[in-house]
Amino acid sequence: MWHTTLFLLVVGSIDAGIVEGSATHGPGSAAPTLAIAGLWLVALGTATAAAASERQLRRQKVDLASLSAMVARLDTSDGAEEIPGILLEELCATFGFERGVVLASPEGDLRVLAATDHVPREALAPGLDPLIERVWTDRAPRLVREIDPAIDPRLGALFPGSRNLLVVPLFHEGGHALGAVVVERGGTTSGLRRWVVSMVAQFVAHAALALHNAWLTEDREAQLETIRGLERQLRAHNLELEVKVAERTEELRETIQHLQDVDEQRRRLLAHVVQAAEEERRRIANDIHDDPVQKMVVLKMRLELLAKANPDLPELDDARDAVLGTIRSMRHMLFDLRPPILDEEGLGPALRYFLDNSEIDAAWAVEDELDTEPSTQTRVILYRIAQEALTNARKHAHADEISVKLQDRDGGVWMGIADDGVGYTPEGSVVAEPGHLGIAAMRERAEMAGGWCTLRSLPGAGTTLEVWLPMEEEADQHMPTVDEGEDVAMAVSPMRIDRIA
Repeated sequence: MWHTTLFLLVVGSIDAGIVEGSATHGPGSAAPTLAIAGLWLVALGTATAAAASERQLRRQKVDLASLSAMVARLDTSDGAEEIPGILLEELCATFGFERGVVLASPEGDLRVLAATDHVPREALAPGLDPLIERVWTDRAPRLVREIDPAIDPRLGALFPGSRNLLVVPLFHEGGHALGAVVVERGGTTSGLRRWVVSMVAQFVAHAALALHNAWLTEDREAQLETIRGLERQLRAHNLELEVKVAERTEELRETIQHLQDVDEQRRRLLAHVVQAAEEERRRIANDIHDDPVQKMVVLKMRLELLAKANPDLPELDDARDAVLGTIRSMRHMLFDLRPPILDEEGLGPALRYFLDNSEIDAAWAVEDELDTEPSTQTRVILYRIAQEALTNARKHAHADEISVKLQDRDGGVWMGIADDGVGYTPEGSVVAEPGHLGIAAMRERAEMAGGWCTLRSLPGAGTTLEVWLPMEEEADQHMPTVDEGEDVAMAVSPMRIDRIA
């Protein structure tokens, strides 16, 4: 290249007449020689500058190739632990640094991540040296001739007797400081070429990005592993819960089954008790009807005959009236024990007959809206509850109106009894008088049959009783009535009990 430059200078000199002018000078003239020497000097200087520039370009090309190679190594590294070592190794190999250290930490306090053989790897004291703080503040590399341990004790401990240090900050793209890279050229010559400082900063910038990404990846992996651990614990806990839930569910199912069995037994017991009580009532009613009532009827007839034969004895009329009243009372008692109309005509007519013959002063009404008659057991339970409620209303309510309603509701039979009487506190109805049902007994009887019973009453606000029982199919063997199997008794006295005057 410098030969070409010299040739061009000679050609230019000839064109300018410098070389030709030498012929006009006399012998021994120095002008041409000086001119040629000057041209040679210019050519030599130009060639030297060109060679230096070419060497610098080649050096920059090598540096860029080293940077590319380092980036490739960073991309294939196994994690954050390898990146500082790769950076330091490439810096020393590319730029000839003798000592170096990478100071950084994702937690905040700097620690030695990588160092050359001549740098101690002992832990740094907490805090930052002023030099590191200035580099972070300036966000640019800084050349330092030497370290003063009194001012920068941490760097002084890492680089004892240091000379010509280059401190480069580590920043990621977000601008957060990660640490710093400190390298030493050594020797007596101070300063570094601008290109070297710029290239070192490029090396450090790429390494900072890779290090930050590696830390983020490791942090995310740690978080993912924590999440996976929590998921495993959650699955194990869910499995334990499922096992416990299955066990508790099985226990609950067994408990429910046991309760259902007990409830079924209670219902059967109630049915048996109700049937036994009704049969006993029927037996007692038949016994009273067949013997005492018939004898009282015969006595009444004889008193009537005696009264006709002895009209002058008014005592016979009084005795006949007393016997007739006794017969009526006994027949009312027979109806209370077992009303035949309950089986013959149903619940509604039985309640009407009861109200019609119970000497209730209040106006009353029975609304029978049942489409089908309930079973014998259900009729008996509802009738006995209504009988007790209406008796209480007659004795204690002092009501002007009493209403009874029967409806098909929710797959069962609903009965409501309401009066506008004086009312009372529900606590007063819990304990029943001897021979009567209290609200507790009524409620228990309804619940044992699978239903419910509620009472609402306040002083001066009347009383409302509601009962609901499930509809049950009639049993194959229903309870016998007064008319069944008692032909002898009915033959003795063909009068129907519900037609006694």
